[in-house]
Amino acid sequence: MGVENQHNQTDLTSKNGRSIAFKASVTLITLLLTLATVVIALKVYQHQVQTQKQKDHAEAVKLVHEAWDLLNASQEQSAGIKILTRSEPAQEQARRNLEQAEDLSPEYPKLYIVWAMYHQSKGRPRDARISIDKALALDRTDAAAWVTSVQIAIEAKDFKLALHIANRGLNYTDAPQLMINRAVALFALDQHQVAIKSLNDYLELEPQNKDLAEQLGKFYQEVGILDQSVSMYKHALAIDENSITANHNLAMLYRDLKHFDAALKHISTVLNQVPLDFNALMIKGTILSLMGNTDGEIETYRLILKHGPSHIEAAINLANTLADLSLLDEARQTLDNIEIFHADSDAVMHARSYIEYMAGNNQLALQLLDEAIDRGGETELRREFKKHLLELTSPSET
Repeated sequence: MGVENQHNQTDLTSKNGRSIAFKASVTLITLLLTLATVVIALKVYQHQVQTQKQKDHAEAVKLVHEAWDLLNASQEQSAGIKILTRSEPAQEQARRNLEQAEDLSPEYPKLYIVWAMYHQSKGRPRDARISIDKALALDRTDAAAWVTSVQIAIEAKDFKLALHIANRGLNYTDAPQLMINRAVALFALDQHQVAIKSLNDYLELEPQNKDLAEQLGKFYQEVGILDQSVSMYKHALAIDENSITANHNLAMLYRDLKHFDAALKHISTVLNQVPLDFNALMIKGTILSLMGNTDGEIETYRLILKHGPSHIEAAINLANTLADLSLLDEARQTLDNIEIFHADSDAVMHARSYIEYMAGNNQLALQLLDEAIDRGGETELRREFKKHLLELTSPSET
């Protein structure tokens, strides 16, 4: 009996042990399943977060590119110089795009490069510099950030800073545009030969780089080595016959060298691509004037004023040409129209003086010229013109 009870007790203990072990196993399995579920859920969540981040980044990239386009859409490219005619609505949309992009992907370096562009277009160089510093903090090797940083300094005419930034940037990238910007800074600091040599050396390594050839053409043009300048622009045209910069600058060179047919050909190449490039149209007008094509000259200036009624140089050139043709009332009306935008312009007053001179109103012409000098100072041209008017209005005239 005692033995039987002992066996029963042993069986009960064994059963209890197996029950506990089974329960423990079930609990463990449940825990493992729960853990696996949590891990799977976490991975799914991480995947979803990563997917959302990728979507956000893709949307940010799109917004930044749209902002870039908005800031550049109404810029005309002339001789490598951007003529800013950005509309306020375009700028505002660009700003909204950049704000949305920053919310979506704040660690996207290109975002801050375009922010810098925006601030620069609004005349806020300090904010532009802060944005570029953010871009470089995110990616020291971003060539576009270094290039933009140097350009901001150049636009501010801080050429020593521009050179310093360019030298730093070249430790991280050998982007050709950064080399060009460095040379521009050197040239502006009167280190002309160093700037020219640096680009010539680089052009030997990159002979198909149009931008290098064009910049060398500009340097040679500025120091008066015109044959080398022409050669460099032709080098650029051999790479891209439609180059705006090379054709534009060759047109000016050939005009000044009195090769008018060649000048007209090159400026026409520019205008075929950008019909309302006001700088190019002004050059065309002066070429036509020198060729004696007065009708073409007048038509060109009127085209500018049709699309840019505040363009003072076109208005003054047109008024002077009309005065030369004795179309004095039209000339006066042209200046009346431009004074709506430039009420206190000494240049407009000088042009009025010339019109009255052509009308034979020498005393009035002298008075108007004196007012132009009071407003804008005396130049060699104004001194000579005044001397001539004084001779015409002296007592011996009567």
